[in-house]
Amino acid sequence: MRLNLGSGSKPKDGYLNVDLDGWPGVDEIVDLNVLPWPWEDDSVESVFAQDSLEHLCPLGRSMGQMNIIAIIQEIWRILLPGGVAELIVPSTDGRGAFMDPTHVTYWNANTFLYFLGMENGRELNYPQFIVPGLNFGVKAHRENETECVWVVARIKKPVGDEEDGRESTESGDSEGTGEDELRQPDGESG
Repeated sequence: MRLNLGSGSKPKDGYLNVDLDGWPGVDEIVDLNVLPWPWEDDSVESVFAQDSLEHLCPLGRSMGQMNIIAIIQEIWRILLPGGVAELIVPSTDGRGAFMDPTHVTYWNANTFLYFLGMENGRELNYPQFIVPGLNFGVKAHRENETECVWVVARIKKPVGDEEDGRESTESGDSEGTGEDELRQPDGESG
């Protein structure tokens, strides 16, 4: 199963399109603010979320940035080992993160370091993804017209004995997707 979380009016072919509202193309209406999400542990091969995660507060608004940890833990829970998450969020490095009053969490490229085992070499109690191959990683995409910046994170849940949070990036297109670069956001702030 492949999930497009917060699909809104932009369903993706080949994905189960999930949203809180019944937009055309939404396959399943789910309130992602309610944990646990309705999918079983280790049951999803791919999670895609663009301009949606920053709207979620499953722990409640008063918990602020702690909601990010809960969101990432839930993505980790449902992903199969070897499963991939592609997450696109507005970055605090541009206007997009703060201009939408419905945003309840704030992200930037460094946010993902806590989930990639790179946080100053300290042991962390967060899920530790890996970033294999040239078509994976965390990068910023700037749109000059709107002065918005998005973080595009493409990360993988480790399989078996893969290092938790770290893997060589010299292997090229390790997943066989044929993509040489990370996907660019659609250009809307969510």
